[in-house]
Amino acid sequence: MSTPGELRTKRPRIVPDGIVAHKRDLAQRGGFTAVGIAAALSLFGAIVLALTSSAFFGAIGFIAITCGIPLLPMVGLPARTGAARWLIAIVGSAAIWWWVGQLSAARVRKLAIASWADWSKEFGLYAAALVLGVIFALLIAAKSLGAL
Repeated sequence: MSTPGELRTKRPRIVPDGIVAHKRDLAQRGGFTAVGIAAALSLFGAIVLALTSSAFFGAIGFIAITCGIPLLPMVGLPARTGAARWLIAIVGSAAIWWWVGQLSAARVRKLAIASWADWSKEFGLYAAALVLGVIFALLIAAKSLGAL
């Protein structure tokens, strides 16, 4: 039989696959899931660039890479190269995507019942805003350089 002191020190049980477990899972993995999605988008763009040589698919590949690593143009890539520039762009972009994933997870955790489907809806809104910002920035840069 337990004494009252022992009862107070025991942690409450969390039901596996329950509401609290899902919310905890979202809080722990939301940011890393977002970084994984951005990495997959960048990898897709790199594969498109490696496998094709047409201007159209080159633009698609570059846009995909830039959407996955939105800091590329800010550090001067691809006009100037260097390991430090790539490192800054990749680490900074991963931090941005992690923050977007964590923000989505924090907003979804406020719901009574949170799921990954709710997270993906919330993340989709923030990711779409980030991607549209990147695309508009690339369009402005192309227009100012006379490419459009």
